[in-house]
Amino acid sequence: MSDYLPDADAAVRNWVRNFSTHIFATPGAYGLMESDASTIGAAVDLFDQALTLAVNPGTRTIGVVADKNAKKAAMLVTLRYYAQAIKRNLGISNEAKLTLGLHINGAGRSAVPAPATVPVLAVYSDVPLAQRVEFRDSTTPSRRAKPPGVTGMMLAVAVAPPGATPPADPATVPVYGIATRQPYRVQFPSDAKGKTACYFGCWITGTGLVGPWSIMAQLMIAG
Repeated sequence: MSDYLPDADAAVRNWVRNFSTHIFATPGAYGLMESDASTIGAAVDLFDQALTLAVNPGTRTIGVVADKNAKKAAMLVTLRYYAQAIKRNLGISNEAKLTLGLHINGAGRSAVPAPATVPVLAVYSDVPLAQRVEFRDSTTPSRRAKPPGVTGMMLAVAVAPPGATPPADPATVPVYGIATRQPYRVQFPSDAKGKTACYFGCWITGTGLVGPWSIMAQLMIAG
């Protein structure tokens, strides 16, 4: 990600631990309440535990890595929300913001608005228990470029058994990850064979602002 958050999982863990630790110690200093600190801490802990399992050769599986990706994506949505609230709070000093690992915007820099367009998804199956997702912007379907200010696509994935009604509300579908490059590969556990993968995507900016959800794309999972 091309903002204050690093790319590698280990570096992300260090960053979010620092962010959570300082806020948990003195939430009022950042314009927050203890309940906010608890929300942040819970999201960080879930990612921390999932990452520990994902990097351990003895516990690393396709399902464990997918769970880690989902926990990371959910955590980043939560932390970006609070990070941007803190950055915009003029009552918090720049020094305090820098302590959290935030960048201070330069004078005259304009804020990037929330995305107004939606991704158009295309899903393909090329290996057993895995699918690849490609995406375009709805206004430029012939180009692979993301809209201005967008750093990636937040992807939500549900698995529907044969004959089941696909989910209608993207808000009820678990977030699988954030795709910053494409094609983006989605892995499934062995018991997903023969079921249908249902996908929704929305653009997300480097500051955590999200756009509207796409229409659903779906494809049966090959074994």
